[in-house]
Amino acid sequence: MSSAAVVCLIIGVCFSVLMTLSAGSSPQGVPQASECAPINLGYLVGDDHVTFSRGCYHSGPGHYVFSGSTLVNFRGEINWELWARDGSAKQIIVACAKIALQRGAPMFGVEYYGECYTGAEPDLSQGKVTPADGCSTLCPYDVGAANAVYVYDLFEWYKP
Repeated sequence: MSSAAVVCLIIGVCFSVLMTLSAGSSPQGVPQASECAPINLGYLVGDDHVTFSRGCYHSGPGHYVFSGSTLVNFRGEINWELWARDGSAKQIIVACAKIALQRGAPMFGVEYYGECYTGAEPDLSQGKVTPADGCSTLCPYDVGAANAVYVYDLFEWYKP
């Protein structure tokens, strides 16, 4: 069964989300006990977009979630002090989302803290990082570390 829902952020921003539900299941995108939970469910991007976490996925040599040809490296711009204070890598996540928007890509991912990848069809076959794998080691600050990529979807939103 599919149902559309309008989700409003605390600041009064609303956007439509399509959720697919089946008997006994949770909505897509809601972390389960076997998954790493994001620090923030989403981030505002400019005046008319929002990004939501799809999750943290395994990645590595010979198996990348997004094509390496889409790489934009923000590692030199990481402000670790800001990350520690805010608890997330919002600075890099929003910068990567803006690159995805410029390229017309509906999705993006951040790997190795500041490597931004964009695309429409990521290869998620390596599976999600689980608590047993070490969420805080592989997926800190809502970005992937080495051998992990945090994947996001981009959506348009509107103010009511």
